[in-house]
Amino acid sequence: MLRVTNSRSNYHPANTTVFGGLTVFLRLIYFLAMSMISVSSSAIAAIGFEDGTLAVRFHSSGTYYHHGVSLDLFQRFLQSGSKGSFYNNNVRGRYG
Repeated sequence: MLRVTNSRSNYHPANTTVFGGLTVFLRLIYFLAMSMISVSSSAIAAIGFEDGTLAVRFHSSGTYYHHGVSLDLFQRFLQSGSKGSFYNNNVRGRYG
């Protein structure tokens, strides 16, 4: 899981570090372009999905990226009645 708390407006490339042969800066460029869908939840502000990567933006703790997520899981997440419960039961701690 890659956690990002910087927004587009305050991210600075000097803060990058090497991560798995790619720089975090290059990963951020890719993920910042991901479309996010606003959701109704007391904990989660928005979720997005692209190429097997699920992005979950929380109201208070930033955005988390989970890799290896199926499109089916993303669709079930979107349709779930409780986004926080779905995240805790099906995503948190299961995807890197």
